[in-house]
Amino acid sequence: VVLITIDTLRWDRLGANDARFGPKGRNTMPNLTEWSKGAVNFRRAYTPGGWTSIAIGSLLRGLYARRLEWTAYYETSFYRMVRDPLSATLGPAERIVKMFPLAWNDPHGPLPFWLKRRGMRTLAVTDDGFTQMLSSTLHADRGFDTYHEVAGEPQSDPAEFKRARRRIRKQLAGQGDAATATAAISSLRWSARGSRFFLWAHFFGPHTPSTGHPGVEPYGT
Repeated sequence: VVLITIDTLRWDRLGANDARFGPKGRNTMPNLTEWSKGAVNFRRAYTPGGWTSIAIGSLLRGLYARRLEWTAYYETSFYRMVRDPLSATLGPAERIVKMFPLAWNDPHGPLPFWLKRRGMRTLAVTDDGFTQMLSSTLHADRGFDTYHEVAGEPQSDPAEFKRARRRIRKQLAGQGDAATATAAISSLRWSARGSRFFLWAHFFGPHTPSTGHPGVEPYGT
């Protein structure tokens, strides 16, 4: 079982769903469009929440958001995720930017937990870009035998954070999705060979900051 999630990818930007983005149009995703010809394509799909934090938490537990226990995490100007009491966790120049509800501490067992009990090897390769949304430090790795995080962790020290942000932005611009795909394929080759497995691969490429690619025509914002 392979689950692929792509952060902030629009359903209507796939050629199979909107001809304007197909082979005779902008042709934004030719490989996925071609692959979809032999696949089941759901014309209607609904998410329990418009935020990654709500959608992924609900997806991995198979429950509506209202049935889960949510913990309030606060993303800082350093892109760290912290909990109350906030005064004890913020650095000198750090400030709270927004709040995200996360369900990683919910008592319901997530999908990899149950599949592992069925004897399947559970693997994850995730890229949450410059955030800590899917960080193992927040227990997003529950139930996985291996949990590989592609992007670097945000730092609490201002100077180190600036260096880390430059490194992360360079990674996002140069090899974010490629690194995720390579790590996912490697996980299948070396960790799941000869066994039943569940692999979750989470891509971050379409998320801001937008990245230009050589040979790909820009279509504005």
